[in-house]
Amino acid sequence: LQVDSLSFHLVQISPVRSATLGVKTGDGSHLYFKHPDHVVRNSSKRLAPGLDVRGDGGYVVAPPSLHENGEPYFWLGRDAAKPITGAPEWLLERVIA
Repeated sequence: LQVDSLSFHLVQISPVRSATLGVKTGDGSHLYFKHPDHVVRNSSKRLAPGLDVRGDGGYVVAPPSLHENGEPYFWLGRDAAKPITGAPEWLLERVIA
């Protein structure tokens, strides 16, 4: 899940951010979740403004890449070994539909 919307991030994402592997990007963050064993379609801003989903057939840019604005990508909490958890129900309900 790519999060570029600060307001949505504060309301919905903050509680799960510390639980799963994440990356700080040049203009937001990426949160990684286990695949739910259902097709997950890629989307841009379909869930909400500033939220993009990369699922089956999609790809993400990861550390130590540089964003087009020159900012480096880095692991949130500086921990690339953090476990990848399951997605919260509210997210699964929206991406599997």
